[in-house]
Amino acid sequence: MLSYHNATKLASQTVSLLITPLLVLFFSLLFTNFCLAESTINLKQVMQGESIALSTYYLEDPEKTYNIDQLQSAALLSRFQPLPHGKSSFGISSSDYWLKIIVKNTDDTELIWLLESVHQQWDHVKLYINGEKKFYGGDHIPFTQRPFASESNVFEITTPAKAEQQVLIHLSYDQLGLAQTKIRLWTAKEYSQYYASRYFIIGAMFGLGIILFFYNLFIGYSTRLPEFLWYSAYAFSALFALLTQSGLGYRFLWSNSNWFSDFSPVFASALLMIMATQFTRSFLNTSTESVTIDRLLKIIFVVAGLSIFFSLIGYRDYAIIFSILGMLASLFFPFIGWFIYLKGKSYARFYILGWAIWSLGIAIAALQNIGMIQVTLYSGLSTGLCFSIEAALLSFALADRFNQLTKEKKEIELIHIEHLENNHLLLEELVTERTEELEQAKNQAELLARNDPLTNILNRRAFFECGSIEVERSLRYKSSLAVMMLDLDHFKSVNDNYGHAVGDKALSSVANTLKSMIRNVDIIGRIGGEEFALIVPHADLKMAVKLAQRLRLCIEKVEIVIDDKPIKITASFGVTSINVKNESLDEALKRADKALYMAKGNGRNRVEHL
Repeated sequence: MLSYHNATKLASQTVSLLITPLLVLFFSLLFTNFCLAESTINLKQVMQGESIALSTYYLEDPEKTYNIDQLQSAALLSRFQPLPHGKSSFGISSSDYWLKIIVKNTDDTELIWLLESVHQQWDHVKLYINGEKKFYGGDHIPFTQRPFASESNVFEITTPAKAEQQVLIHLSYDQLGLAQTKIRLWTAKEYSQYYASRYFIIGAMFGLGIILFFYNLFIGYSTRLPEFLWYSAYAFSALFALLTQSGLGYRFLWSNSNWFSDFSPVFASALLMIMATQFTRSFLNTSTESVTIDRLLKIIFVVAGLSIFFSLIGYRDYAIIFSILGMLASLFFPFIGWFIYLKGKSYARFYILGWAIWSLGIAIAALQNIGMIQVTLYSGLSTGLCFSIEAALLSFALADRFNQLTKEKKEIELIHIEHLENNHLLLEELVTERTEELEQAKNQAELLARNDPLTNILNRRAFFECGSIEVERSLRYKSSLAVMMLDLDHFKSVNDNYGHAVGDKALSSVANTLKSMIRNVDIIGRIGGEEFALIVPHADLKMAVKLAQRLRLCIEKVEIVIDDKPIKITASFGVTSINVKNESLDEALKRADKALYMAKGNGRNRVEHL
């Protein structure tokens, strides 16, 4: 038998073994209940955008079926959970979200304060205090019907002295969107000061963007350089994106259009990427520098375009995904600029720096959306601020490239001058020989009445004889040779309207203009009524086209004054080079004549070449 002492000891051990687990379970449950106890927010007399993520509870409603009466039941109230790790972003979602906070005024006087739902793109925002609906917001109501005049959803709440209130916020989309549940608390004075600073910064960004837009548009129009025009389009799209993201577009432009309120965020970001991609292709000349990079940029262009397409046909989930993919793709733009820079294009340096700053703004915005960075005045406007800096740097990049193009042009001109100087002696020898041969040809041509009596230049027969000699000389010395034909535009109307005397005067003036512009070694002749031809020795097609452009502009300045009324003359040019090895002058002139008809068909007063 057990002694009393041993029995007592055994009983004590048994009770201990039974009670200890129960005590552990009890305290565990107690501690769990303590941890899950709702955190009450003590309101303050001064609140400067207080973040309450750690004191906010949420309930997701995927089926959009809950109403305020149901949420007052204990069953649903118990299903509210703290925000995961205090982060307020739930990504792209079509669910409704209910937020619950408990606020308390510990002062002896009532407190008027502001509750702000930071994310501006919710379609519907409803606020309930102690189960009663108080306010309605969202971008699916006209701005004038909002309870508080602000781009974000702001509600003015009065909490009596020593009172506690349950605040429920219902956030919903008609279609899916970015589920951002960030809530901040303000007092009126601090809110006013905050948004005064915000409007100042946004105004400065708009001002800079507008200045850069018109400045580069003017330069692009003046120089006809496409990269300036694409930059202006990019700056315009960025201003539109800033209007959308800041909420000012909804406030002042499209608050009465629910469709555009939903469409504008996707459209703005997609349009921004389309213009940024086209500017990059034009500025970095990727079609020439790297075919692979150019194809990748075209893919980004298509991705951005698809986001607009899917948004228009109602697939908003795909539209948002493609929009985000397009924006993320812009993070690679600095590396594209670096690749072009390594190929010796120094003007890419400002481009690299500008897009690196833009990438920083995109990264900050992404970290804000996932809750890793707190939304403040400056972080909330980080994308716009980074764009403003980037836009200024890209403008510097354009100026840098323009200066480099000017420098390259001067270098080419110097090389051309040097080339001419190096061939000076050879040209002198050729000119001397040609002078002797021309003297002989002159004596022979005079016997054949070589000159056109009206214009005092070679007639058709003399022109072809001299031209054939020049073809033989070019073949002998292996030098280049070009020929051009020109015809006065609408010359028949001059004869019909003013008489043949005026027409003859016009022909004579044009001939004198041509003779004053060409070299002594060039051959010019009148081969038809208002048709002239020129042979240009030692000139390739490119040089001949430039000469033709100069002649065209000089003819354009010719005026025949009849009864104090000036008559303007213009001419169309056809230019070609002669393959002296296997082509006759007549064959080359036929090709030049074909180019001349192209010039007339394309509007006259122009130069075409074949």
